[in-house]
Amino acid sequence: MTAEIHQHILGLLLSQPLAVLCTRGRRLHASLLAVAPTDDLRRIFFATPRTTEKFANLTADPDAALLVHNATGSADDFNNAMAVTITGRAEEIGPERAAYFDGIYLARHPALADFIAAATTARMVFSVETYRLVRQFQQVTLYRIE
Repeated sequence: MTAEIHQHILGLLLSQPLAVLCTRGRRLHASLLAVAPTDDLRRIFFATPRTTEKFANLTADPDAALLVHNATGSADDFNNAMAVTITGRAEEIGPERAAYFDGIYLARHPALADFIAAATTARMVFSVETYRLVRQFQQVTLYRIE
């Protein structure tokens, strides 16, 4: 990944606190969640209650996709908006890595401290395989994490 594209993707992820997670189980499922990327773009952290459809889907099939975009709903979006589809695998983080997760995730989303502290919340890591970045409406670039 070139330094320029790395900065475009990281900048987009840091400017948008939310992403859409797409999973598959008994049916396809999309859900909005708060995300926190690592600076190297190899991992994205999120959290979910263990009682959700997304958690059940990821437990059965960890392959998933995230969508992050900065569209505002204006006509300028056709030239200025960016979107990135991120594919990879999600898994729950064990208690030995909880402090690492909390440091990154809560630095980005301090209002979610009570949610993260709940015994029913799963701390999740999304290990990135590819980024598909769309800029200027039709310019698509695929980047694989090696």
